[in-house]
Amino acid sequence: MQTAVKKKTPIYAVSRGMILKPDSSTSLEFIAPLIHDLEGGMSNSSIPYIKEQNPESVVFRLEMDGASFLFTGDTDEATERKMLALEHQESPEGGDMHPVDMLKVSHHGSKTSTSALWVRRYRPTASVISAGVNNTYGHPNAGVMERLAQSGSNIFRTDLQGEIQVVVRKGAIQARYKNNPTE
Repeated sequence: MQTAVKKKTPIYAVSRGMILKPDSSTSLEFIAPLIHDLEGGMSNSSIPYIKEQNPESVVFRLEMDGASFLFTGDTDEATERKMLALEHQESPEGGDMHPVDMLKVSHHGSKTSTSALWVRRYRPTASVISAGVNNTYGHPNAGVMERLAQSGSNIFRTDLQGEIQVVVRKGAIQARYKNNPTE
């Protein structure tokens, strides 16, 4: 952030409902942050200080070449419930939010995220958990792992498999890993 401000790179706040379409086969739909009181670009003096940033995480759905991803930042279960409640208010019949092919599991698989309701709503075919080897927090949480496994999601974990690489070709996702972190 400091580098962007120093180089006078425009910074834009995103909020729920914004959609970016960088090309004809790609779109990003922002699901969170839920409310953002900043408009347009920000200068160094207008960057807000937010002590508890996890509930303010950027959450977005990426549709790319026929494949779908859900990126969740470090959002928590309470924010997941708010997002789902807003989705229901906006489209009581379920709208056009379909299950996702790949979920980036929130907050390293913390016990305070990726609730059963969230997993049931998005039914990820595959899930990626970014967690360090022998991290002191015990991530990912066993309950999160169980919810994902019970949903049938294919789970990739950086603490066990190292770097996870994903390629999209004509709607099909190919995932692989490299560099076993325990070596």
